[in-house]
Amino acid sequence: MASGLHTFSSLAEHFARMQYTALSRNESLLERIGKLVKATAKSLLGHSHGPLGPFPEWAPLSPSTITGRERAGYVPITPLLASGQLRDDIGYSVSMRTATAGVVTIGSTLDYAAHLELGTSKMPPRSFLGRALHMRVPMIVRMVGESQVFSMTMLAQTGAPGVPVLFGGRIVEHSVTFNEEE
Repeated sequence: MASGLHTFSSLAEHFARMQYTALSRNESLLERIGKLVKATAKSLLGHSHGPLGPFPEWAPLSPSTITGRERAGYVPITPLLASGQLRDDIGYSVSMRTATAGVVTIGSTLDYAAHLELGTSKMPPRSFLGRALHMRVPMIVRMVGESQVFSMTMLAQTGAPGVPVLFGGRIVEHSVTFNEEE
């Protein structure tokens, strides 16, 4: 038993602190992932992009789009960046389901964001959210690995069984989900 844990109440308090630490670390990890992907998605706007993984090259803007932008007073050749409304609306939210299972959702509340991301029958897709996530997967994997090492180090240092450890990571439709049960 770790030093200072001589009573059942001190042991219970110790486990409660560890649970809070695990929740804080996992929520912090998801917050960092959200901030990273959000910033990357915002940086993609206004520039053309070649193919990347499952995401095709962004098609050039159509002549009618360029003309419409010029009439509206916008820079005509900046894909997905006219007024800045989309850029300013990209955000993320973190939802913790348990101390070690949570979801970070990255996206936009604008109705047309899905049309830009996925395309329509009249407009090619210009993925900015999926592309941003795809670009950052190596960094996200490293961040999750560092979180794992921290959790295992806590277990080794305290010797306490049942320390929540983050397991698994999968990408689900532009969301990063971490779940202890996997």
